[in-house]
Amino acid sequence: MTVTPSFSTLAESYPREVAALLKTLREQNVRVIFTGEGEPSPLCRRVADDAGARIVRLQVGALSPPGGE
Repeated sequence: MTVTPSFSTLAESYPREVAALLKTLREQNVRVIFTGEGEPSPLCRRVADDAGARIVRLQVGALSPPGGE
């Protein structure tokens, strides 16, 4: 399952959208929320807490191509 509400940290979250996201996370028993680099937003932390999930930060800019170079 993939939920991508926005690709921008400047996007505004609406209470109805957050409630729907939480409902989906709970229904699907999501236990991990992956975020991009940087500190997760307070909203992300709140959603993870409310859903009973943990946040895992991915450092996508540090990944190397196949072969490791």
